[in-house]
Amino acid sequence: METDGGAANSMGEGGTDSAEEVLAWRINATQALHSFQLAVRRGEMSFSPDDQPTVIEAMAVSLAPRELLGETALSDAALDLVAQGATAVERRWREAFEPRTSIGVAEAQRELFEHFHDLFAAATGRRHEEFASHQALADTLRTCPPHLAERRVDPFMQAMARLREFYQAHARNLGRHAGELGGVKLALGGNRLFGPGTLAAVRKMVLYADTQLIPDPVNPMLFEGEALEEGSGHYLLLQLYHLLQLTPLVEAALPVPPVLVVPGFEKTSAAHHVETQRGIHELAAEAVGTACGVPLTTSEDLQEFARSEPERFIEGVMRDQLFIPPFADVGTYTDVRAAADRYLRDIALTLPADAVAILGRRPLSELILGELGDRFGSQYHLLRNAETLGAQPMLTHDVAWHFFKKASAASALHLHREEVLSAASLQTLRALQNERLAWLAHVPLPVLAQLRANGENAAFREALAAHTATLTAAGPADLDRVVREVCHGIESMVQAHQKVIGELEAKYTDKYWNTGLPGGFGTVIGVAAHFLPMLAAFGPPAGIAAAGLAGKLAVDRFMKGREVRRARASLLGVLATTPRK
Repeated sequence: METDGGAANSMGEGGTDSAEEVLAWRINATQALHSFQLAVRRGEMSFSPDDQPTVIEAMAVSLAPRELLGETALSDAALDLVAQGATAVERRWREAFEPRTSIGVAEAQRELFEHFHDLFAAATGRRHEEFASHQALADTLRTCPPHLAERRVDPFMQAMARLREFYQAHARNLGRHAGELGGVKLALGGNRLFGPGTLAAVRKMVLYADTQLIPDPVNPMLFEGEALEEGSGHYLLLQLYHLLQLTPLVEAALPVPPVLVVPGFEKTSAAHHVETQRGIHELAAEAVGTACGVPLTTSEDLQEFARSEPERFIEGVMRDQLFIPPFADVGTYTDVRAAADRYLRDIALTLPADAVAILGRRPLSELILGELGDRFGSQYHLLRNAETLGAQPMLTHDVAWHFFKKASAASALHLHREEVLSAASLQTLRALQNERLAWLAHVPLPVLAQLRANGENAAFREALAAHTATLTAAGPADLDRVVREVCHGIESMVQAHQKVIGELEAKYTDKYWNTGLPGGFGTVIGVAAHFLPMLAAFGPPAGIAAAGLAGKLAVDRFMKGREVRRARASLLGVLATTPRK
């Protein structure tokens, strides 16, 4: 936060400030007031008796969501006190997360995953490897007897406390490491959960990207007020289950990490950061304005339009597919009532029944506005994270891509960051996520770690670029064409690998023949020489000839085995032997 007392009192003197300066002041002053009021309610600040009237004045101000502080809403004394208090809160927060020790990126990730392992085991009583599938875990969580859950409370809270200490000591280090990494770096986002689909996409992208930055799903529970209730707690453990599958990539401790889990504070930012709130709703307003043919630029514009013209608002939103239930696909629903019913069923999986009932009684336009905030909030945070970390925004589901396009169009942004990826490379990455290439996610993670240790993802990138170059040379290509070309390119590379294996077989078949024929002839002569001394001059004794033959054949077999193993351990060899189902 940039607000201080001087900034708070600098507005409006002489009436010379521009509209932009006035807006900036109001945003900063509103942010300072929110931080101040929150700290006072939590008992984190103390004041002298002389300050009490000013404190009461500041606490009496009540702003609606996204409403900005008026220019004359507080006295100069109250503005000064608010600015000073907010600055103190910001300083304490920064000090709490100041790195305690210097730690390398590989060590930090290994330690973080150790905490994840401990947390999962404390909550479930078992390590993640002991569950055959995420469905097995889900079934266990649904049927977990209450007395077992109660016995695990203390170990779970202890694991959470250790993880909190880790975050406070190293969260900033992890963010700094993420920003310093180079290469093809992807910032994942736009999804509500790290589930099986996201895991499969990450596994496939390991073959292509240098580093994938994954938002930490646990951090919000420790620092953003989320409670481990039945719904949210189960979903947290399911996310941890999928995240822990990436352990072999973390334990490989490669100089360029294939994956990096990065703690973030998006929910805190969305709940308490005024500029973030406005940014999210400006994205949503511009997208709705485009859909409905109405010039909307602010949250106030959007809310007023939804209130005054609900039918036009709903019609445009549904036509442009801006209201999609959390676990539905693009195009599934065109009827708003059916979409709303599915929306309420979906959120019931993670929210208490009374909260769902309250939402169900709201007008449809209000229900849609709330979901728009969530959808475009994910996109806003993804865009901001990618910009901060110098990464390419990356999504793993069609619905997320759909909203990413809407957000990018609304904010006049390109879908790709040119300093990280070309537009053609982004299309190739998206093509790799297509269901036709779902088999790529079957490559075992320890094998992926070895391939990355050998740097084979860069060669794979270059090979795919060569196959798609003819498409992109003629201009932007639609995704279906890129998918077909990428599939063809991978199959061509696999075919080339099979040719190499065939050539090795032919090479060593010739060697065996050349070794076996003279060697066998020498053996025959050696044996016969015992009976026909006149033939002794033609060959060595039988024992020596046989030993020489066996030794040569053994060497040939060893060399063949080594070359074949090396070929099959390469990326193309792995792809050639990966099951397609």
